[in-house]
Amino acid sequence: MAGCMLELMNQSYSIRYRTGVPAKNPGWLIRAAGLSALLLISGLPTITAAESSRHSLDVPMLDSSEQLRLSDYRGQVVYVDFWASWCAPCRRSLPLLDSWYRQYREQGFTVLAINLDRDVAAARRFLQRYPVSYPVGHDPSGVIATDWKITAMPTGFLFGREGQLRQVHRGFKSNGVTGLQDAITTLLEQPRKP
Repeated sequence: MAGCMLELMNQSYSIRYRTGVPAKNPGWLIRAAGLSALLLISGLPTITAAESSRHSLDVPMLDSSEQLRLSDYRGQVVYVDFWASWCAPCRRSLPLLDSWYRQYREQGFTVLAINLDRDVAAARRFLQRYPVSYPVGHDPSGVIATDWKITAMPTGFLFGREGQLRQVHRGFKSNGVTGLQDAITTLLEQPRKP
């Protein structure tokens, strides 16, 4: 519970920091944390509309001249995963994401992986050892990673069918995978809008 409250307080601080609105009294932070807790309990997303709308993705595919665009997957539940060959936790996360992709893709789930290696050969060697069946883009300059404010590896963003950002996952911990899988299945259960 302490970790949950710390995350809520960090989230509230982060919103205040991004908006530039200083807290005139600590009650603002407490009220914001309480509101975040209510939203969390109710199952509604705690990601702001501004946060959700800033995420665009248009990056070259790792092994083709085609572009990988997040907008092409509207109507699906999408997990965008930033990774690199030097990322030790990625050795566990990519195969797990691939198993979920295979399990849920017929229901409208996809994974879009964004590799951040400068050396494309290192990324290809990694994928030979840990192959995936979902699309992989390449951002060797880190421009997209900077835009998305990547601070840990791997980092994943879960989007609902309407393109709204629902969750952000920084790092990979085995004890957190059940919660992520539950979030994916919950979003898949929501009806597609025509």
